[in-house]
Amino acid sequence: MYCDKCGTKKIADETYCHNCGNVFGSRREKEKKKSNKYLKWLLGIISLIIVIYVSLLIGKTIEGNESESERMSQLEIENKEIKVELAEQKDEFEETISKILESINAGKDDFIHELEGISEKLKEEIINLINSLKEDSKEKEDKE
Repeated sequence: MYCDKCGTKKIADETYCHNCGNVFGSRREKEKKKSNKYLKWLLGIISLIIVIYVSLLIGKTIEGNESESERMSQLEIENKEIKVELAEQKDEFEETISKILESINAGKDDFIHELEGISEKLKEEIINLINSLKEDSKEKEDKE
């Protein structure tokens, strides 16, 4: 083998180059470098997978937000339609109530007129009853 730095021939067990001072790596270090290389690749692939997953997650969230905003728009439209329908129903209800009140007022006038007629009749009947009671009591007094 030769030194990686200066190219001088290396003696088998030497740990450094006598020519340039370069420290020779052992096989373990070379294997360690190879395993580090694989580890770096593995970490790179895992990082790439995580980035793709996060991107997909963000994409779904954005898509979800868009569909949510579409749903909110749809709900606002439905809400406006319901408000219009309720306003129409309120107008119909108020119209019905005013008609009922008119008929009550018209009936009330007729009812009051009838009561006035009845009260006059009652007055007359009460007066007649009182007079008849007076007459009955005079007759009883006369008999006694």
